Amino acid sequence: MVELTVAEYLKAVTSCASRGMSGAAVYNALHASCAVKAGVEVLYTWNVKDFVRLGPEVAGLVRTP
Repeated sequence: MVELTVAEYLKAVTSCASRGMSGAAVYNALHASCAVKAGVEVLYTWNVKDFVRLGPEVAGLVRTP
């Protein structure tokens, strides 16, 4: 299990706001933040569009199953 600190959570939410993202995309950002923190090599999702918008650090991990 991966837990975000308050600062990490706020960074993810603020990043979404600056990109005009809202709703379920915010949850995707939080999942992506946990994936990055955990050091995953691949983040599988059918929703590539939302995850790629989160920046190069996340976009480099995203793959479609």
